[in-house]
Amino acid sequence: MTQQVLADALGITRVRVNEIVLGKRAATPDTAFRLSRFFDTSPEFWINMQVNLDMWDTLRANENEYQKIKIISVQE
Repeated sequence: MTQQVLADALGITRVRVNEIVLGKRAATPDTAFRLSRFFDTSPEFWINMQVNLDMWDTLRANENEYQKIKIISVQE
């Protein structure tokens, strides 16, 4: 399936599909609903994939900073 075929089926532009595929644009809730309808999945499936990617990218970009944060011990 080409990006154009998918874009036409989803009712969005090929540029939008291409940017999502290349990681230049995030999948929005609107995109998630469209993809879920087309592929007969849930919108949560697509949003969770985006959230997982965002979390991974954030961790990779900031891991050194996160390591500098001291753990606090909370006692009852």
